[in-house]
Amino acid sequence: MKKFIESVSIDIIPSHAAAAPHLGRSALDTVELMNVGVNYVHYAVTNTGGSSPNVVQPYAEVTYLVRAPKKHQVQEIYQRVKNIAKGATLMTETSLEIAFEGAASDLIPNKTLYDVMQKQILDLGMPTYTKEDEQHAQAIFNTFSSEIQATSLIGLKKEDAAQLQGKVIANHIPSVLPEFILGGSTDVGDVSWNVPTVQCTTVCMALGTPLHTWQVVSQGVMPIAHKGMLQAAKIMACTAVDLINNPALIEKAKKEWKDRLDGETYVSLIPEGTKPPKL
Repeated sequence: MKKFIESVSIDIIPSHAAAAPHLGRSALDTVELMNVGVNYVHYAVTNTGGSSPNVVQPYAEVTYLVRAPKKHQVQEIYQRVKNIAKGATLMTETSLEIAFEGAASDLIPNKTLYDVMQKQILDLGMPTYTKEDEQHAQAIFNTFSSEIQATSLIGLKKEDAAQLQGKVIANHIPSVLPEFILGGSTDVGDVSWNVPTVQCTTVCMALGTPLHTWQVVSQGVMPIAHKGMLQAAKIMACTAVDLINNPALIEKAKKEWKDRLDGETYVSLIPEGTKPPKL
């Protein structure tokens, strides 16, 4: 999964909406027209230009997040979004400023490395969870809506879901899932274009916790998160040792990596000359 994060700032002529509305050009109108044009792209209006209804807003800002399974698709959509922004400014006779904020490439999987890591996961087993861990996870789970609770096992194989039915901590190691398009974005994707890469996921929160929520943040300081972090460190270290002791596996992983790239080479999605955004 790739993403572009882009802020679009629109600045134009303010005026009094009663005395001289014809002299103003609304930047907020431009943002709204652009949002209609882009439609299904992720976006957030970060500045509406003010809160007074009797003023034509001279400045407005919106941030877009463009996603697609492949790099070239992101590039195509990104160009379309820019053209929509330009079209919106023509419709409203406003000006446009584009600030590119970041990007991430799609992840190149490597089954050879996955198999090595899965063996370490099985050998190490699961951490031990205390009664207090269970109670805290249950308290968090209780804050989820019934709809979210019902989706906590979606995506797992039937036999794995059966093992976790009625639990609030995933204390069972599921079988390896088939390859799929990553629903989120990660800068590890850029790494995977340059070297064979593998990642693991460990239990750091209550089962079914939706990402980007206060529930995720609140569990980051709890023992379950610390146990998951240590477990991940052990898994990665043991995987590295196994590979170092088996050079043939490293060569196999490299061959698979080259086969998956199929002649493609890494090109950063960040435009040449782009500077880091100001914090």
